[in-house]
Amino acid sequence: KNQKEREKKDDGSSDNKVIYQVWESFRINRISNNTAWTLFVIEVTGFFIWPAITLFAVRNWAIAVLFLIMGSISMVRHYFNCASVLRDIGDIGILDEDLGSVSSRRFAQVREVDFREKSRLNLIIGKISYGRRRNVWIWTFAVFVGIFVALFVAAFQVGTSPGSEGSPEGKLLKGTQFEYKPERMLPYPTCRMGKGLSIPENEDTALIDYTFLAQLAYYNSEDESVQKWLDEWFGDGYAKDEFEFVNAYRKEAQVSSAVHFKLISFPHTYGNDNFSIVAIRGTNNAWDALSDAQLWSAAALSQYLRAILPLGEIWTPIFENLINAVSWIEADSLEEVSYYKETVRFVEYLKSGAEEVQNFKDVRVTGHSLGGGLAFITGAQTKTPAIGLSGPNNRLSRKTFDPKISEDALDEYTFNIVPDRDPVPRIDDLSELYQRIHCTAPKNNPVDCHTASRSLCEILVKCGNNPSTSTRPIFCECSKVFGYPDPVALGDVSITDVCKS
Repeated sequence: KNQKEREKKDDGSSDNKVIYQVWESFRINRISNNTAWTLFVIEVTGFFIWPAITLFAVRNWAIAVLFLIMGSISMVRHYFNCASVLRDIGDIGILDEDLGSVSSRRFAQVREVDFREKSRLNLIIGKISYGRRRNVWIWTFAVFVGIFVALFVAAFQVGTSPGSEGSPEGKLLKGTQFEYKPERMLPYPTCRMGKGLSIPENEDTALIDYTFLAQLAYYNSEDESVQKWLDEWFGDGYAKDEFEFVNAYRKEAQVSSAVHFKLISFPHTYGNDNFSIVAIRGTNNAWDALSDAQLWSAAALSQYLRAILPLGEIWTPIFENLINAVSWIEADSLEEVSYYKETVRFVEYLKSGAEEVQNFKDVRVTGHSLGGGLAFITGAQTKTPAIGLSGPNNRLSRKTFDPKISEDALDEYTFNIVPDRDPVPRIDDLSELYQRIHCTAPKNNPVDCHTASRSLCEILVKCGNNPSTSTRPIFCECSKVFGYPDPVALGDVSITDVCKS
């Protein structure tokens, strides 16, 4: 009775005692020593020895030595780091107890504690050493490697284009018959370019003209299609494709690289009959894309790293030196795709004052995509005005070129036309002079914003094709393909009839 009273609480209730039994099953897999050694040999051979031998075999000494140093450090860290050892051993404090002198029941308890500690430690170390951030970097690296491999395979399949891609698609509407009136509300302020950038007597159409000529660099000179389009655009005989002069120069100077450029002269401009424009061809095949990747990959990776770092903008000066160091290591491979050296040499030849180039010495440079990037480098190194369309920039990578480029030269001599959502002109940092333009491509297709003809239509619509001093034709595809409004007819001719024919 006394015992029952003691079990009662003050409120008259009694304690209820419940016993729970909880268990959990584990399955432990342990590979054999032979399997472990086999995997070790495969990893070391495939990921360290074979790449090192390959780099030395192709005589890429700088990369090979760097790979040996970094690979050795990474291998030691991977196979002998404390995280892996602790994950295998678990709580080493348990080892202080003499298990030989304990009973079987005590031994089972120790083994249970040991297993619990190992599981907890394995989970903690796994979160630290093998967390989500590690997977993000692995996938980022894998994506870049996959892109390079795809470009390399495609390059072998396609080969190097000779720069003869045929005539442009689309039909031209005469500027005297159809008109896009300039936007009344805030048209692009650079429609009319100054500072000696515009073609003489064509100041009002400067932005349109350079965009057209950047696209013209892709077209075929051998079948006289370039001259035909120049006559359609500027008027008969106003501009001339000097392809014979360029071919003679390439042969005499022994230009063997894959870079292709055209020289457009303007022999009948009033007061300046020595004006000329060098149009550099952009990315036209997989080899060109591979060149893009090699020249600007370090800058693109630095921009990505800067974007994910806290206050990443403050590290920009460091990235410039980092990119320069990477380019020094890759000096041999970058030398093979340094197309800008040929264009720089050609422009310097035009500006040399030699008798045979007197008609071309007042030169400008333009290009689209890769051609735009090469135009910026060429312009900055030769102190020549350069206008690029959708070209990669050179502000971060300016120290990697030979000779190095100053920020002042980029700010003074280069001008980039940047379509919205176009990924290419977002590579590297923009210089001071640029013009952003709208892109009407679908939101899920930003690559189409890189199309030169789409950008040309955008500028034609916003700046107008029929200003006070000059008249430019209009492409049918502006309204029929890219969805811009039909131009206003200035006569009885219907745009539907003209574009159908």
